Amino acid sequence: MSKYSLEFKLNLVGDYIAKKGSYRTLANKAGIDPSILRRWVNNYYEFGVDGLKKRRTQQVYTVEFKLNAIELYESTEMSYRELANSLNMNNPSLIANWRRAYHERGLDGLSARKGRPPKVSKKKSQINQIKDSSETNQLSEAKIKELEQRITDLEIENKFLKGLRRRVAQRVKREKKK
Repeated sequence: MSKYSLEFKLNLVGDYIAKKGSYRTLANKAGIDPSILRRWVNNYYEFGVDGLKKRRTQQVYTVEFKLNAIELYESTEMSYRELANSLNMNNPSLIANWRRAYHERGLDGLSARKGRPPKVSKKKSQINQIKDSSETNQLSEAKIKELEQRITDLEIENKFLKGLRRRVAQRVKREKKK
């Protein structure tokens, strides 16, 4: 539920349009900040009554859209409000936030997600880890068999060399006796 009802917003916007007072006087009378009333009036002019309604779903903007908005702001003399209106956005402070994040962290700042990552991706990553570990297990089993075979070969070679050394030692011993 939004902090202010649609009826409350419409009454204040209607009073401003009817020239019953300035932003400041009407806002003070209603107990809100004048910038809020200014935003409501602008949203009403740009989007009608829908501009005053709270959206049911959050609008998600792509990195390309955000970058385009930043470039438009920096290449034109438009204010955040004017640019937001031209892009059909009802919250101009988003552009300022995107611009700050872009200048601080580059493209990563525009694509960074806030809050807790969704649980679904965690499950997918666990499944991928299990797949990776099963592939690793298969590889390690093959490696183990290969190493066991190598050990067996080396043991046979070692026995052969020990036997050969013993025979050579015996031959040398016999030749010394003669």
